[in-house]
Amino acid sequence: ILAVGLMGYVLERGLFRFTLERPTNGFIVSLGLIVVLQHVVVLCWNPNQKSIPRPLTTVWEVGGVRIASVRVMVILITIAVVALSFRMITASRYGRALRASVEDRDTAALMGIPVRRYITGVFVLGSALAGLGGALLIALFPITPFTGGTMVMKGFAVALIGGLGNIYGAVAAGLILGIVEGFSAGYGFSQWTDAYSFVLMILVLIVRPHGLFGGTSGPRMAS
Repeated sequence: ILAVGLMGYVLERGLFRFTLERPTNGFIVSLGLIVVLQHVVVLCWNPNQKSIPRPLTTVWEVGGVRIASVRVMVILITIAVVALSFRMITASRYGRALRASVEDRDTAALMGIPVRRYITGVFVLGSALAGLGGALLIALFPITPFTGGTMVMKGFAVALIGGLGNIYGAVAAGLILGIVEGFSAGYGFSQWTDAYSFVLMILVLIVRPHGLFGGTSGPRMAS
């Protein structure tokens, strides 16, 4: 978590700060960085799947359903992180200043909010949370250097389904996408699980271009 957070700080200060005025450029740079980082990992190690011994091996059986304790651990950690993030964004002084910076960067700066410092802080925090996500993922599944790219695209799908900038929508969309993937793997064709996710994203964008719960960021369509 600390290593990925530090990497996020270096990338933000050395690269992404120059794309701040053009978010589309930042997105394109992100896609390029995914490819670069993947191949750096391949060169340093290898492209083979890797896994770690599960930290918890207990399995409970409840009503004929087998529940692995390691999955319960991941769920509880996720709930705690989401709850703390919600609390920070909606109720703390830092969160209020951050939301003001998102709404109107210039006015926030005139009111004494160090906008650039807040942007860097969010980037570092997001990177650290990505590191935590990777740690939780490898506790459940084997991973390769290319696993992260798939997760990024799913995260993008979640953001679009819920609505760009809507944190409530992101959480709800993540749950919806998880349920769709779970049912498709259990009762459909498991090899098409990723395709179901993007079909859902396309359908939502056709019916509700701003997402199921309404986006607060991104371009607005003319009425």
